[in-house]
Amino acid sequence: MNEPWSYLTDDEVFGANVKERQSIAAIRGKDDLPDICSQVTGQIRQAYIFSNRELGAEGTIPDGLKSHAVAIATWRFVSEGVPENSALQTKARQAANAEAVNYLNQIASLKIGRTGTPVFGRRGVDLPPRHFTDCTQDG
Repeated sequence: MNEPWSYLTDDEVFGANVKERQSIAAIRGKDDLPDICSQVTGQIRQAYIFSNRELGAEGTIPDGLKSHAVAIATWRFVSEGVPENSALQTKARQAANAEAVNYLNQIASLKIGRTGTPVFGRRGVDLPPRHFTDCTQDG
């Protein structure tokens, strides 16, 4: 595993004293941002599992995907179970969420990134061609 992994915390999405977080928690009757962060962590780890990539320590995500995780968690926190509010549910947040989810789908389907193991059934492109006869094996 070459990339660093770390935990996604709710403070990375919205700090505990941020008014947006307090307002949404009041509307919902609870502050479930830590639960959402845990679910987003699972979503990212699942994309890695689907693409046969190596995982970091349990409960961690690749540091390179932290901004995508924050975008997904932010959108879920401001939009799920909350009345429509254009001040919180901005087009930029919605677009960032859509882009992040699309990126994870591309990771899961091996359209981007590399896996730790080679894809079965493919030979390296720089290898010489193989020739076999009844008496010899070349390549």
